[in-house]
Amino acid sequence: LHEMEMCSHDTIGAVTVLVRTGRVKTSPVALETALGQVLVDWETDGDRVKVSLSQFLPRFAAKNPTAEEVCRALRISKDKLADRPIESAATSRFKLIVPLIDKETVYGLEPDFEYLWSLCDKYQTTGFYPYAKEPDDDPFLFCARQFPCRAGYPEDPATGVAASALSAYLLRHGFIPRQGGWNEITVRQGEAMGKPSLIYAACYVEGDEVTATRISGSARMDR
Repeated sequence: LHEMEMCSHDTIGAVTVLVRTGRVKTSPVALETALGQVLVDWETDGDRVKVSLSQFLPRFAAKNPTAEEVCRALRISKDKLADRPIESAATSRFKLIVPLIDKETVYGLEPDFEYLWSLCDKYQTTGFYPYAKEPDDDPFLFCARQFPCRAGYPEDPATGVAASALSAYLLRHGFIPRQGGWNEITVRQGEAMGKPSLIYAACYVEGDEVTATRISGSARMDR
């Protein structure tokens, strides 16, 4: 229902088409978006085009919804929230990061969308991004869903800007191991919709500061 200032998964798809059809032959490519210029790197790996695009430096909202408000919007009890902050984060558009206790809770969500959208308006965020740690030993693997604010559809199967915000949030609070250089997480999204995606989101750390962010992924051309 409105233009997105920045859309990572569509950018990955568009650059894949440009490379596959021979209209782009060198990397990187510079794209203009409503949020500013984005640099896109790509490389071929067999029959796959791996695309990585820059995001912006992390920002975090000073005011966030209460646990009670979030639980009402997601129609869950408070014991389904993980003991982590509910916080709106952005490396482009703000997304409300909502930590849940497990994958089953994430996949079972049936939100009250009208109330969820009203909270997005109230707290000036562009969607809810509930997430949980995947049940395995990989500390960098997560699952998530994205419920955008009045976008014309209730859920998004892949949201690079939200995954990027999640990576910045996890680093900020020490929820993933931190090292110098790129710190990358993998996010499974869209599985609850039957439209699975894999998103790779990374923050570049120099000293105590995040100095760059990026999103990576691949797209499939059906014809």
